[in-house]
Amino acid sequence: MEAVIQQLIENAVQQALAPLHHELNAIQEQQTAMQEQLSAITAQMQQREEALPQVQQQQQEQQNALEQKIELLLSRTSMDLRLALHHNSLCHGNDQLHPVPHQDSGLLPKAFPATLSDLGTLPVPQLLKLLQFYGAPTDGDRFELTYRLRRYIGA
Repeated sequence: MEAVIQQLIENAVQQALAPLHHELNAIQEQQTAMQEQLSAITAQMQQREEALPQVQQQQQEQQNALEQKIELLLSRTSMDLRLALHHNSLCHGNDQLHPVPHQDSGLLPKAFPATLSDLGTLPVPQLLKLLQFYGAPTDGDRFELTYRLRRYIGA
């Protein structure tokens, strides 16, 4: 009889502990999943930390390149303004003209009129070449082309 009671008590304890064992197993599975997620996040953070110096270097290189472009644009703008001021002060046909560099490339045109008079007597094909070089519209008659080129170079 005592064995039967002992067996009944063990069965009752096992039935009472079964939900707790089930809950404990679920908690352990959640813990395992969370540890895996934490490991993945830690690995991602480590990768990002390892990549950070390279990203910072790329950003610095981009910043340096932009600063160089700004300096170049400022120097070109300064030169363009000086030339425009000089060309605007011209009033005689034999006043000297100075080639104006292309705004993007900084290159100078191959054939540029030496004086204000030369500008006024440029043949249409040469006017067209200069306007094309500067990226200005090339439509219109000789007068319009000359006027457009004068405005562009500030003469």
